[in-house]
Amino acid sequence: MQKLTKQTRHLILFYVIGLATAMLCYSGGHYLDPDTVGYSLSKNFISDLLRITSHSGADNLPSLIISVISFIALLIALFRFLFLAADIFKKDFRNLVSLTKISAIWGCFCIFGVMVTPADVPSLYELHVFFADSIFYSSVVTLACYAYLFSKKDMKNYAIALLLCAVVAIGYIIIIEYGPAPWMSMNALILQVSAQKIITLSLVSTVFYMTKGIDLLTD
Repeated sequence: MQKLTKQTRHLILFYVIGLATAMLCYSGGHYLDPDTVGYSLSKNFISDLLRITSHSGADNLPSLIISVISFIALLIALFRFLFLAADIFKKDFRNLVSLTKISAIWGCFCIFGVMVTPADVPSLYELHVFFADSIFYSSVVTLACYAYLFSKKDMKNYAIALLLCAVVAIGYIIIIEYGPAPWMSMNALILQVSAQKIITLSLVSTVFYMTKGIDLLTD
């Protein structure tokens, strides 16, 4: 199991570095201004990196390729870790572990869905939004389940961290469901983009931290 957790941390770091590199390669533009240069942390969504053609109308192939490789690394990390780590708790919480695995599988499938439905392809846009939103719905379930499982092992710090991340995910869901659409104004765009960055960073850092907890349980 410790080999798995170590590999998971390495893949998460690879994802973060890869995403940062893809941002440097992004060919420009966002929802409200196609003429901006490069990638803006406060105005460009992460999924903009996966566009075939950027908002500026330019070819976005370098950013797309790097982003896909990075997302594949994240997908492998999350699927293997979230699915296999649950087995540690299977003896006492078989039903809850099954729910945890199902929600993790669905979340990973949705990440794959985001990868294969570029937002700039009109016929795929609704599917892209569905998969992107579903990632965070499933993450709430997965995080809450793992928080409960850790609490039952008297690992309160890890349970609290997972619960806090679940709350952040719920906050983001509220923003995407009831907040202003990103194309309505610059403030709306910044709100939506910033919230997405916060929850994404929260999720990957929480999983990274969670691997340390699994190490302690299997030491």
